[in-house]
Amino acid sequence: MADPFNTKQQQQLTQVLQHEINCAEQMLLALQAETTALSEHTPEALELVIQAKLEKMQQLEQASNQREHLLTTITSLSTKPRNIKSRSTEPSSLKPDDVFGQDQSLQLLWKTLMLLAEQCQQLNFVNGSIVERGYQQSRYALDILQGRTAFDNTDKNAVINGSDGYNHNGQTTYSKRSRPIAQV
Repeated sequence: MADPFNTKQQQQLTQVLQHEINCAEQMLLALQAETTALSEHTPEALELVIQAKLEKMQQLEQASNQREHLLTTITSLSTKPRNIKSRSTEPSSLKPDDVFGQDQSLQLLWKTLMLLAEQCQQLNFVNGSIVERGYQQSRYALDILQGRTAFDNTDKNAVINGSDGYNHNGQTTYSKRSRPIAQV
C-alpha cells in the first residue's frame, strides 16, 4: 500500500505531532505540580501552578488546532478521500490507521499523543476530585459555624448514634434546631 503522504507532508506532520506531544508532556507536568500543590494545601503555589496550567492548556489547544488545520489542508489537496474523523469526535476514538494510513512513524507519534492525553485527563479528574472534596469539607465546616446543620443520614453522628451532637457534659443531644458555634 502506498504512503498516503508525500515526504514533505510527512515531515510537516511529524514536526506538528512532536510539538503537540511536547505540549501534552508540559501539561502533564503542570497537572502533577497542581496535584502536589493541592495535597500540600499551599495557596501561593497553587495559584502559580494554575496560571502555568492555563498557559499550557492554551499552548496544547493551539498545537491541536495546528495539527487539525494541517491534516485538513493535506487531505483536501489529496486526490484520494481520507477517513479522518471530525473535530467533534473524541481523540481517543480515532485510530492511527484512520488518520495516518500505514505510516508507522506517524502512527507511533499519534499513539504517544493519545496516551499523554489520557494521562492528562485522568490526572485532571483526580485534581478535580481533590478540589471538590476540599470544597465539601469547607462548606460543611462553614455550615456548622453558621448554625446551618441540617443533618441527614449521611452525617457520621446521625449514622453512628442518631444524634446531632453532644452537650457540655459529653452526653448525646437530640435537638431539632441548630445553634451557631460562634456569632460573628
